[in-house]
Amino acid sequence: MDVDVGNHTVKMPASAGTTHAHIKANVANMEITIPDGVAAKLKTDGSLSTIDVNESRFPRTGDYYLSRDFATAENRIELEIDCNVGRVQVK
Repeated sequence: MDVDVGNHTVKMPASAGTTHAHIKANVANMEITIPDGVAAKLKTDGSLSTIDVNESRFPRTGDYYLSRDFATAENRIELEIDCNVGRVQVK
């Protein structure tokens, strides 16, 4: 997904097995929802951006935010987020 300027809301799939996604945003505010019961591995890059990740669900581990059950989860998302100037919220 490639978005420019504006406010965007993305809801990731709840039961799609393993999903790979890449979101690139420029001058945008993003709200990304990962449904309950879905594990995630997130990599973020935010030049001049605020990145707000729910670390109680996705604790930071090195360069990633990673669900504790990611390796064994039936439904999981590998998500890379690049945001230049904006705000990203992952919940």
